Amino acid sequence: TLWPIYRSMAFECAREMDSNDERYKAIPSAFSNAMPLDDHDAGNGNTRNRNRKGKGKGMAAGGNNRNGMDGNNATRSSFGYHTSIFKVTSKEDGHLYCLRRYDNVKGTNQKIAMTVEGSWTRAMVYNRKTQSQLQPQSQQQSLPPPTTTGKRVLQHPGIVRLVKCFYQNRAVFFVHDYHPLSMTLREYLYGLHGGMNMNMAREGFRPLEEVTVWGYFTQLVSAIRSVHRGNLACRTLQLNHILVTPDVGSGIDEDAMHQGHHMNMGMGISMIRSNRVRLRINCIGVVDALEFESRRPMEDLKIEDMRCLGRIILSLCTGTEVSMGVGMSDETLHRCEAFMRQNYSQELYNITMALMATPRPSRM
Repeated sequence: TLWPIYRSMAFECAREMDSNDERYKAIPSAFSNAMPLDDHDAGNGNTRNRNRKGKGKGMAAGGNNRNGMDGNNATRSSFGYHTSIFKVTSKEDGHLYCLRRYDNVKGTNQKIAMTVEGSWTRAMVYNRKTQSQLQPQSQQQSLPPPTTTGKRVLQHPGIVRLVKCFYQNRAVFFVHDYHPLSMTLREYLYGLHGGMNMNMAREGFRPLEEVTVWGYFTQLVSAIRSVHRGNLACRTLQLNHILVTPDVGSGIDEDAMHQGHHMNMGMGISMIRSNRVRLRINCIGVVDALEFESRRPMEDLKIEDMRCLGRIILSLCTGTEVSMGVGMSDETLHRCEAFMRQNYSQELYNITMALMATPRPSRM
């Protein structure tokens, strides 16, 4: 039955802070009925609220309200800026959205915010020659002329839609679609406080089934392909920037559901079968605005997306968050690769290694 999921979704959508809460000062007047969504993975947002007590005094996802606006303090996000994240209701259309506020971003203004918003929300222009190469010869004569107006082309269920980006009161705001009962892929796989260092070596560690990994891989590839075809790059392909949401009509883990009710936890996404969830790439457009002055060639950004996809697949298979930054030694990386080679098919291993080894484009 699906009624526990819908009931929990309705509960999360109805939660809001007290009207006299000090944190409303950080929210533009165009929004109301706010509820903080900050969690322990700072800045990743759009996660479900886990504290079920109270209307506005209860703390949002994570349980300790570290990312709430306590006075003048906000939490530093994974993008390097102080941020606050709220579920809000738009006074314009009455819909629920996820509002992100980044403070003290240097080099950003309203013009940059509008440029980023336009690149993600307006219709893309497709070249007739490019279209003709994708169509059979018999259909090339009937191609419609390219247009610059119309509805948004980039619309994909694997992408958390960017609705608006604007600059106000020395802060950059991003408005994304709100998905109740969602959590980050890192939380979903490793738990809210679980360690991620060489979990494959932990006693009793059980890797994901290969069919589940292929399912996640297919969802991400489809979303990335949609973004790249719009001449854009995701730039946020990390475990803490990918949302896991219930796929309506999916199966429910009966054991987990009964355990959750016994512990008075309610119905959460952790009770949905791992092969019946929807992955959504989150925070799109954020890096484009925050790093607008240090823009890189789009071809380089697309290739980096493919490298990040390979790291995500390796992380899924080994239980260890694989990154190319500080903290990931060559020894750890080699152990992850060896573990995947021993426990998964050669096909999945080869495609993962190929993605991670994607060469940089040659420059003249």
